[in-house]
Amino acid sequence: MYIIMNIKEQCALFPKATGITLGLINGFFDASAGVFLTFKFIYDAGLPGITVPQMFAYYSLGVSLIWVKLFFFCPRYDVKKTENYTILSDSFVGSFCKKTKIESVEKEAEEVVPVTWQEYKKSLFSLNFVLFNIFSIITTLRISSIPIWILPWLKWTFQDFPEDEAAELVSKNMDIYGIMFYASIIICPIPGMILKAIEKFICKEKLRAEYYGLIWFCFFTALLCAILSFQMCIIGSEFNATFLVIEFSFLRSMYLFQQFPAEHFGLLYGICVFCLAGTQYSIDPMFKLIQEGLK
Repeated sequence: MYIIMNIKEQCALFPKATGITLGLINGFFDASAGVFLTFKFIYDAGLPGITVPQMFAYYSLGVSLIWVKLFFFCPRYDVKKTENYTILSDSFVGSFCKKTKIESVEKEAEEVVPVTWQEYKKSLFSLNFVLFNIFSIITTLRISSIPIWILPWLKWTFQDFPEDEAAELVSKNMDIYGIMFYASIIICPIPGMILKAIEKFICKEKLRAEYYGLIWFCFFTALLCAILSFQMCIIGSEFNATFLVIEFSFLRSMYLFQQFPAEHFGLLYGICVFCLAGTQYSIDPMFKLIQEGLK
């Protein structure tokens, strides 16, 4: 919800740079996971009086601030997005501030035509939506499973090294893995920049540029997943392990361009998320099955 609210507010302020804005928001969200690397550095430094439970307690308190901000600054009115617009003026708290209060926009009465089930079916059972679900399930499983197996895989990769050297290499690559979360701030806006370049230099139509961009990103994602699978079969290579950890960071952000009527978005998105959520429970059984096969 917090990310959705940020996307809604920020993209409205910068309509010409929506792709880049989306990337930056997701990049900062990914970078927040790098706090656990900070915990590791603090723990390794052996600072007196700071324990792991204390660090997680402070982290939990910090995370709770997000929900406080979401509650008090959640939009209350639909206001005009003028140059004087601020999130405060659109919020619950802002409604009590006379200086920042903006009158809500009076919506003209419009006849709302309900969407029929027959119209939903055209999108729901279309080949495009079915293929999108299959592709998103496969890629999401691939990406979501990486945090589970990254540490065991690094230990497997360096199992033939001397124990001290192997432990050092695993620790170093886990540090790189954590640092790459912060690198997401730079990586995530790249797709938006590519789309702007396609629209400017290849085709002038925005929808056509998004179509070509979607084809490229789907191809890039599928190719990178295949390369990662091949790299996982390589043992004893420090370069391969480090390159894989860095490579994975380019798979964190996924972009969806709507190819269906806007009024169908809620149902289609809900079904897509439901399918993705259900398949996530298969990650742990598959991981255990692979481990048993290696014994």
